[in-house]
Amino acid sequence: MEFVETILFDKGKIDLLEFHMSRLKWGLIQNGYLYCQDIINYSQSLILNSVSDCQSKMKIRFLLSIDLENSFTGRVELSPISKQGTFLFNLGVYSFKYKEKRYPWNAKILDRTFYFQASNWASANGYDDAIILNEYGHVVETTIFNIYILKENIIYTPPLMDMPVKGVFRSWLMSNTVFPLIEKPILVDELYDADIILLTNALRGIQIGKI
Repeated sequence: MEFVETILFDKGKIDLLEFHMSRLKWGLIQNGYLYCQDIINYSQSLILNSVSDCQSKMKIRFLLSIDLENSFTGRVELSPISKQGTFLFNLGVYSFKYKEKRYPWNAKILDRTFYFQASNWASANGYDDAIILNEYGHVVETTIFNIYILKENIIYTPPLMDMPVKGVFRSWLMSNTVFPLIEKPILVDELYDADIILLTNALRGIQIGKI
């Protein structure tokens, strides 16, 4: 199995590293790797060493592979990233396939075939990103963002049982937002009725969506 973490390095520090390692550990445990602290220590050390001499703003892509004998290896890919602001993302609802409620889909894994299909559909139909649903018709996420609705000063986001990726910025936001943040199943109609649709990921922070 292969896990991936996409991490922001900015102003001489790795952003939200604790949350990335927590998400990685959570994903490992959810997929049967119960005694994984050695893997986490190894992963964190590799990531820290990769940018020890770096001063530029970078995207860190960490890939962790574990074979059938539970041997593990990791590698880090660095790429420059430009300053990013807040943008409005035009969203379409991808309803041709559903994200099934099964493991390891809360974890961030390397196999993103389903997301590529949804992203290609969005591009072909003039959207910036696609909203993904599960088999019960609940909103899950987009291909690259966790999704939220702001309604009457309360933020709602899909619960993990509806199978969104356990986003790093999502975890941070749940303990740092000035608005109450509640996990609950979200239907497509609620997106149209929202005061604001919010989108988050670890590289882009908070963005705005429009359906």
